[in-house]
Amino acid sequence: MRLHALAVSVMVITLANAAFAAPSVMHVTLGVASETPVSGRLLIFAQPLAEAQAGPKGQAMKFVDVDLGSSHPGFVAAQEITHLTPGETIDVDTDALAFPKPFSKLPSGRYAVQAVLDVKHTYNLGGRSGSGGDLVSPVVEMDLPAGGALTLSSVMRAIDPTAIGPYDSATEARDYPLAAGDIRPIDFESPSLSPVSGAGQFIYGAGCCCRLVTPLPMNVIPPSIGPMASARPRSSNIERR
Repeated sequence: MRLHALAVSVMVITLANAAFAAPSVMHVTLGVASETPVSGRLLIFAQPLAEAQAGPKGQAMKFVDVDLGSSHPGFVAAQEITHLTPGETIDVDTDALAFPKPFSKLPSGRYAVQAVLDVKHTYNLGGRSGSGGDLVSPVVEMDLPAGGALTLSSVMRAIDPTAIGPYDSATEARDYPLAAGDIRPIDFESPSLSPVSGAGQFIYGAGCCCRLVTPLPMNVIPPSIGPMASARPRSSNIERR
């Protein structure tokens, strides 16, 4: 009877420990990406390694992101950063604010993981900043939900909205250069919203790397561009300082 009671007690304790498992923690360091303190929303992206490697063959994994239109959207956790100095490491609880589930609940295995510091808080509007400035880590392979370490070592370069991509049509390839001189970025701090919120609020053409084409005589506006247009999304290039 006593052995039976002991076995039941051990089982209860084991189940309780499993239910309250320690959160998955990611250690993120500000590396050479910035020589001054930074702030923003720190995003941790994770994708099962096999899925991340299913991209273009023979190419290194340059980024990990969330794609809600995919049957395998990936995982993301976030934490607000108010002051991170060069060389400093911060522990990110990837359970506190995560989608679609806490990282501690991810199936055990090998993952591709990347950190992005969204300095303008624009990711939720449509993705990584087309105007540049976000800090990123390399893509690191690690075991989850055990956690690991990442270093912000690069700065995302601004996207050229007139650059010709592999999926652009012949018409777009012809017309983008014609409109290049009249394209203006939509990226500024709002003088009305910032005082109300008490913090900088930016108006930014996110997602589609939006740009405004200033009015031109209709007879010189390329048909595929029109008087107002936004360039198509581009893959963000990464540069190392």
